[in-house]
Amino acid sequence: MIEKNKIYKLISPLKGWAVHEADDLEEASRMILGSPYWDIPQDIYKVIDKNETYSLLAVYRKGKTSFDKRYLAVNIKLIKKIQPVSEDELEKI
Repeated sequence: MIEKNKIYKLISPLKGWAVHEADDLEEASRMILGSPYWDIPQDIYKVIDKNETYSLLAVYRKGKTSFDKRYLAVNIKLIKKIQPVSEDELEKI
């Protein structure tokens, strides 16, 4: 199960929407109307908001989430393509 405020590694390619600077799902959903899918880069992400359908992801670097690199992903597809990041891995980021 994907949890809010947890950090995950995207381990295989995924399509989603770029929603730069969105702070929550409501704002992200307004941004995606009419927008095409993007390839979400295989990287480390923090789940900053979620519901049963979508997760709002922010690139995670040096203990912080990026304001300019955020993506909305469909949870059903996301759960099969991520893995939690261990404490040891977090120290290396």
